[in-house]
Amino acid sequence: MRFFSACSKLFLSLRLKVFLLAFLLVFLYPASIFAQSNLQFPIPTGGEINKALEVLPIARILPDSPLYFLITVKEFFSRLFQPSAAERTEFDFILSGKRLKESYLMFERNEDALAVSNLLQYQKRLGIMITQLKRARSQNQDVASQINKISDDLAYHQTLLLAIISKEPNIGGSADSAINGFTNTLAEVDKINPGISDRYKTFRAQDAVKSSPSVNLEPSPIASPSPQVSTPSARPRRIIY
Repeated sequence: MRFFSACSKLFLSLRLKVFLLAFLLVFLYPASIFAQSNLQFPIPTGGEINKALEVLPIARILPDSPLYFLITVKEFFSRLFQPSAAERTEFDFILSGKRLKESYLMFERNEDALAVSNLLQYQKRLGIMITQLKRARSQNQDVASQINKISDDLAYHQTLLLAIISKEPNIGGSADSAINGFTNTLAEVDKINPGISDRYKTFRAQDAVKSSPSVNLEPSPIASPSPQVSTPSARPRRIIY
């Protein structure tokens, strides 16, 4: 009897501890648990998506083709012939846009595994670009034209990222990695061209929620170089080499 009595007391003690833990999580830390889910990103229009697909370059061969390796080989050797860190910066940024566009098109084809892989490649390529940008500045190379292109084309990157998130809300960590790559690039560009980050507040709002979960932030409209007209389709109208 004493054994059963002791087991009963132990069971009640464990239930009490579980209850107290649940109480602390729900009532003491509600903001950190639910704040990020309350942050809703804007959904780009069909016209904005089509414009981004037009501007960002892509090859005719996509990652689901067995010949896709030819594209990566061509990119590798083309990069070797870039004569300076400044030009490699621009080349790497163009490649990042290709990876992002390929990712969007793969999601459209329901090739989710390839799409997620390309999102990770997008973040990786942006990281390589940032390294080249820092190197170019340390060598006193002129990066004005590269910064202008990056500042403008990030609008199209943001559009496709938002389109992917709105259509594929359950991709989780790969989306976070892509957004981190975007915001890191924005931070580096802002060091050279202060104020440019004010044009892209949507993903900065997510960072603010993570760092200050008690603050309720509203996302800003999608940055775009020019107003676009919404269309019923978000398919690319042409392929850019």
